Amino acid sequence: MDPAFAHMTMSTRTELLTTHQKFQESLDLVAQLKACAQQKDLNRGGRLHVEISRKGFLKNNIFVGSALVSMYAKCGALVKAQKVFDDLPFRNLVSWNGLIAGYVQEGLGEQALICLHRLQEDGLSPDARTFTCVLKACGTIGAVETGKELYAKIVRDGLLGLDIVLGNALIDMFAKFGALARAQQVFDELPVPNIVSWNTLIAGFCHHGCDMEAFKCFEKMKYEGLCPDVVTFSCILMACGNVEIGQKIHDEICRSGFLMRSCWLCTELVHMYAKCGALAKAQEVFDQLSTHDLVTWTALITGYCQHDYGEHAIECFGQMRREGFSPDAVTFVSVLKACGSIGVIEKGEEIHAEIIREGLFGEVVVLWSAIVDMYMKCGALGKAREIFNEIPSRDVISWTALISGYCDHGHGEEALRCFGQMKSEGLSPDAVSFTCILRTCSSMGAAEKGQFYFNSMSMSYGIIPTAEHHMCMVNLFGHVGQFGRVMEVLEKICFSADVSMWFALMQSCQKWGNVKVGRLAFEHALRLNKDTILAYVYMCNIYAAVGMHEEARRLLAKAQQLLLERSAQDVVAWNNLITGYCQNEYNEDALDCFELMKQVGLSPDVVTFACILKACSSMRARERGKKIHAEIIEKGIFGKSTALWNALVDMYAKCGAFVKAESILHELPVCNCISWTALITGYSQHGYAEEALDCFEQMQHEGLHPDAVTFACILNACGSLGAADKGEMLHFEIVRLGLLEEDVVLGNALVDMYAKCGLQTKAQHVFDELPVRNVVSWNALITGYCQFGHCKKAFEVVECMKHEGLLPDGVTFSAILKVCGNITALEKGRELFAEIVGEGLLDEERILAKSLVSMYARSGALAKAQLVLNRLPVQDVVSWNGLISGFSQHGYDNEAVSCFKFMRSQGVAPNVTTFAYILKACGNMGALDTGREIHDDIVKEGLSENDVLGSALIDMYTKCGELVKAQELFDHLSIRSVVSWTTLMTGYYRLGYGEKALSCFEQMKTEGLFPDSVALSCLLKACSSIGATEKGQLLKASYGILPTLGHHICFVNPFSHAGLFDKAIEANQKVRLYHNLPAWFSFLCACQSRGNGNLGRLAFEHAVSVYEGSVVALPSPMLIKSIGCVETLCSG
Repeated sequence: MDPAFAHMTMSTRTELLTTHQKFQESLDLVAQLKACAQQKDLNRGGRLHVEISRKGFLKNNIFVGSALVSMYAKCGALVKAQKVFDDLPFRNLVSWNGLIAGYVQEGLGEQALICLHRLQEDGLSPDARTFTCVLKACGTIGAVETGKELYAKIVRDGLLGLDIVLGNALIDMFAKFGALARAQQVFDELPVPNIVSWNTLIAGFCHHGCDMEAFKCFEKMKYEGLCPDVVTFSCILMACGNVEIGQKIHDEICRSGFLMRSCWLCTELVHMYAKCGALAKAQEVFDQLSTHDLVTWTALITGYCQHDYGEHAIECFGQMRREGFSPDAVTFVSVLKACGSIGVIEKGEEIHAEIIREGLFGEVVVLWSAIVDMYMKCGALGKAREIFNEIPSRDVISWTALISGYCDHGHGEEALRCFGQMKSEGLSPDAVSFTCILRTCSSMGAAEKGQFYFNSMSMSYGIIPTAEHHMCMVNLFGHVGQFGRVMEVLEKICFSADVSMWFALMQSCQKWGNVKVGRLAFEHALRLNKDTILAYVYMCNIYAAVGMHEEARRLLAKAQQLLLERSAQDVVAWNNLITGYCQNEYNEDALDCFELMKQVGLSPDVVTFACILKACSSMRARERGKKIHAEIIEKGIFGKSTALWNALVDMYAKCGAFVKAESILHELPVCNCISWTALITGYSQHGYAEEALDCFEQMQHEGLHPDAVTFACILNACGSLGAADKGEMLHFEIVRLGLLEEDVVLGNALVDMYAKCGLQTKAQHVFDELPVRNVVSWNALITGYCQFGHCKKAFEVVECMKHEGLLPDGVTFSAILKVCGNITALEKGRELFAEIVGEGLLDEERILAKSLVSMYARSGALAKAQLVLNRLPVQDVVSWNGLISGFSQHGYDNEAVSCFKFMRSQGVAPNVTTFAYILKACGNMGALDTGREIHDDIVKEGLSENDVLGSALIDMYTKCGELVKAQELFDHLSIRSVVSWTTLMTGYYRLGYGEKALSCFEQMKTEGLFPDSVALSCLLKACSSIGATEKGQLLKASYGILPTLGHHICFVNPFSHAGLFDKAIEANQKVRLYHNLPAWFSFLCACQSRGNGNLGRLAFEHAVSVYEGSVVALPSPMLIKSIGCVETLCSG
């Protein structure tokens, strides 16, 4: 027997043994409860609770009671934890800490602080564990003042230097407050910071965007001998925005061996590379993973989405689903954003339906908001509003998605109304919603409203304006030209604007032509970053906007030299420079820069190629574009970049290579509205309005919704065709979609369409209803009146335009000058010329220069036209075309050719229009050799497939008698239109091959083409030439074309030439040609050829009476003598 028990009684020994057994049992129960807490095994914990209650441990064992509270708390069962805690006979610091830790774990920081207060009321003092928990609670709920008080108490109690965990909790709390200097101070006070201390400080810097400070900490930690762990690397990857530094960290992670053991780190690497735009590298890291999970898939999808590779994001989403992963809310949000970014509403609708099937909506407002945002970005504003109205609990995020959508689509008033409704529902706008509303005010030019909202941020909502909000104000005041107020905003922030704000100001200066403020912004931007190429580009744009092209080009050349001097291996910088050249139509310079970029060893990326293809489009340089296309294929960078595919469609379409453009469009992995609009625009610009309409219908058939740009383009096609019915249908659809309310471009397109269709009343009505009218709106109306000869009305509209404070521009004067040319109102033209010179427009407006030259040329004042051309500072091809066309129009074909040759000697390259004019002149003169030389030039310029020139060449060769060559050219045309068929038929009938002309017509019909008014005239003349009267009658009745005077004459001629004079006279009277002189002249010629003197004399007398006795334009004396009308003529 143990000596210690020798003196004890049996009962005492039994009691002591029982106590010892209970103590051992309590320790075992505490251990089991801790295991349940670790494993989150609430069921087992509940069974232990029953056993503990049955054995009475809760009444007298605080350790078991505290462990039970802690178990429930850690398992998230806070109601049960609180009940057990409240039922404890007495509570100690351990039980309080267990409950507080549970509340903190579940994010209920306020409740944790209440517990702290009650703990102190119970006379207990918090220990390091308590402080650690409540400091985390303060950081979570932003209880700054309470946090500061706790920090002061910790310092007073001398706990900071004793407990490293507590010190780390303080660093974390201050970091979450954004008090990074205080976090650094606490860190510096720690006796020996551990890896957690460093990680906490680095994470704080990363979270608040202080990337440089985070990297300094990272390097200092390694310098002091601590090795980064998975958390350190994860944090520093978040801070990394430079792909080269990121690659070094990646290499370091590989050397540490963490990469193979941590899927989390792999995910962060994917995030990092994606954030830096190195998406190929992100994909490479992803592909190297042995297994993928939902988080890594979402990281990759989000990366593609952030950099506008929506197609890639959608493709990854599909692959993820095929691998058996079910997307969560975060994945769905990213892929919906991708759908919105590329406008694939069908895919968005499909994902929307999937979310409904999966039952993920519920109360997850972020998903609802993403759906609203997707429909908004796809232009389905009605559908977006419908979804928004279904949201069970709308928050600021969902309202902001709606407001942003209305703002982006130009519905400013609706955006403002929604903002007011959001506030009326008791929701306070946050910083993001204020950014949206300030952008809205900027787009509307509502300076005072914008200032009111900006002031209310801090005064009414306690939101401190960020740099982004100040940039919105700079944009707003710059947008309306109030540069004084812009400078006030900049002075308030002590001119500490970042470079993006100065760029925004420079864009406003470009709009208003403010060179002085632009230069100031340029200088500030260079101070912030002397190597920024964008600053040079924006300043160049300002110079170009005010016509200072020499300064603009000099500045871009300086930027190019800067890149060469610093040997910049920066594709983005070179892309910015090339964009600058393209934006200002320095396309040759852009192509030279592109070649130089490759010479210094840089590989063009998708953006480079898209930009340089745009330059080729502008120049109509198809051969150059084909070489770049081949280079893209060779480099294998096509991928799924819709932007690059679209740029190719646009280039080929603008260059007139429609077969190739359509081929590429049908190869597109994801064909969107922009793709179709590029093709439609090409057809429309080249005069193929019917093909443009066909494409539009096919686009709609494929389920794609046109946007404002598409509608504007197709309205232009309707105007070209005179398709008023189709135009009205489009008008109805535009109104239904709500696109017209604030889109002035679309409104202008409608005015233009109705005006071109001759529906001036409707054009005027649409014009009157426009909420905003700019110079383009007025020009569309004026041009319409001019086109249909309403000269007086056109001049009245010009005066109204001036009365409303808008000055006519080059387009206005151009339209009016055309009227002066038509009515040979040279005096009015001279008055306008004086006004143009007075306004200083002659030196600035190339289109106006062309119109002035054309006005004088059309009126026959060719010397005056030459004088105006000589006065121009820049004699471009447009102005030369005006003079050449004038010579040709007035029969001076030899002079037209001489003018063409002189233009070439001055270094001015001819365009399609020039070649068309000069081919006409060659045909008129029968100058076959010169025509052949021009044909060779056309082939060298790569323009041989142009339909306009194809028809012009056929016309030239037929007029020169080269029918075989004309037919050969016709057979090789890529697109045979009614115009080209008509040109060939005209050539045949002129040279006496009427039967061949009619044969061509039959062949044209087999290709699905029908004659227009011009073709019908040609066919009737062909019938007349071969005496096919019945065929002529049949053609006249078959095609629903309203006959013109020319058609009627062509119809009468076959009767005359066939000797059917009774029918000819009857037809003359029936179609009211009785008073038409050319009809009687034709009749006279037929009488001469048939020797019918009696009817000849009758026809002659009618002709004389019609022409009021004038003999100036009467037939030749030989003809008069042949029909015995000399006496009649002499007596007249």
